[in-house]
Amino acid sequence: MVYTCVNERARNDLFVVAYGGKLYAIGGYNSSGGAQNAVEEYNPATNTWTTKAPMPTPRSLFSGAAVNGKIYVTGGWPATYAVHEVYDIATNTWSTKAPLALGKLQLGGGAAMGGKFYFLGGKNYTNTSFYDTCSIYNPGTDSWSYGPVMPVARFASGTTYQHGRIYHMGGGQGYFAHPNFDNNVYLDSATNTWQTALPCLAKRSYAMAVAAPNNKIYLIAGIDSAGNPVTWNHEYSSGLFPTGINDAVLPAVTVQLYPNPATDGFIVGLPETAGTVTTVTLTSVTGQRHTAAWHAGAGRLSVQTTGLATGVYAVSITDDKVRYVATLVVQ
Repeated sequence: MVYTCVNERARNDLFVVAYGGKLYAIGGYNSSGGAQNAVEEYNPATNTWTTKAPMPTPRSLFSGAAVNGKIYVTGGWPATYAVHEVYDIATNTWSTKAPLALGKLQLGGGAAMGGKFYFLGGKNYTNTSFYDTCSIYNPGTDSWSYGPVMPVARFASGTTYQHGRIYHMGGGQGYFAHPNFDNNVYLDSATNTWQTALPCLAKRSYAMAVAAPNNKIYLIAGIDSAGNPVTWNHEYSSGLFPTGINDAVLPAVTVQLYPNPATDGFIVGLPETAGTVTTVTLTSVTGQRHTAAWHAGAGRLSVQTTGLATGVYAVSITDDKVRYVATLVVQ
């Protein structure tokens, strides 16, 4: 049996962050009291909630990140609140820091990377402007600067950090983020550039992106393009992509990809249990597809890539028994 400790303060559009093995639920909104400033700490080891010092500025629809034992929050609703505040976990105190450079934004994506707080995208209070900005707060200098512009202006995206990258998934433009996006981009700390990763399985916004061990990111819940709530929990493998076809990455040991320079393609090494007829589908990050079927001989299958545009491809390999998935980069 699983026992769950229920948070007694009902609210939505709050901000939740994990740090030091605990969860911190901050702010939010409820129908009777409007914007909230409550801060509660959940300890999974004891299955208990503890009330902490309240946030000075009640707000909802905001974002933040935990950096070196402190939680930074900014933006949100009501529209007058462009205030940037920081919670010190060790001392249970709040202080005010330099305001967000762009001012009063809602539903931007927040993440920590390299000891700094990144605030990505967002919208204004009237749903008339959507932002592609990357604002970076440096706690050491109490100042904001701008990073590389995002590929798409949007808000309500699932945002998280993993392995030197900040992933920004889904989201949208317009009231309630319609239409939604399914694209998946990341800011690479090594190059300080935005790159495109494999798209999400469905278009949605207001979803929560959670980084997990073993290069996994879980994109949970949200709303679809029609504004309907969804219960989807999709898993994304964020393994570092290679730099060429000769370095194809496969997150499984049952099938392998081998480059075949002589034919401008690659060979699929199938496991002994593979069936006789195999379909290989390559799907690019822009949605372009290349599909063909072959009879596998001696557990190997040759696949042509002539004419494929450069980029990242999801390789789906299906026979009459099982389906495998690999990742391929074509240069």
